Amino acid sequence: MGGDRTAQFSSQEATRNKNCIFTAMKVYKILPLNKNKVSAMKKDHFEVLLEEMKGQFTLVLEGHDAIRHEFNEKLDALGEKVEINSIEIKALSKRIDGVEDNLGKRIDGVEGKVDGLGERIDGVEDRLSKRIDGVEGKVDGLGKKIDSVAADLAAHRADTESHRGYKVCEGQ
Repeated sequence: MGGDRTAQFSSQEATRNKNCIFTAMKVYKILPLNKNKVSAMKKDHFEVLLEEMKGQFTLVLEGHDAIRHEFNEKLDALGEKVEINSIEIKALSKRIDGVEDNLGKRIDGVEGKVDGLGERIDGVEDRLSKRIDGVEGKVDGLGKKIDSVAADLAAHRADTESHRGYKVCEGQ
């Protein structure tokens, strides 16, 4: 009776497990239930489960190998791209250095021209200053001449008005 209880328990437990191969094959229903047979069934069931686990484990390992292989391929491709980019960066760096040198020379040339223009402007300023001084001297001379002509004109007017009957009118 004790053996039947164990077999019944195992049979009930197995029938609840839908993934059990023995349940699917209806082994529990066909086999007579005694302790030795239940032990053999448990052993067989355990072996089947181990075999299934081994297959699943093999699939996991194969998946890991595939992922590792793909990862290594991507890593190699990335390494090649990094190497190509490094070469291109070095080439661009050389070009930038060349452009920098060229612009430096051109800026130096412009600075030289600006310095030359500064000297020319200073020369022009000196010449204009001298000419302005000369013009100021002439203006002063013209001022004196105008004052002299004005004095002569005032004297002439006074002389003309001193004669009888002549009056000088202004503004007409």
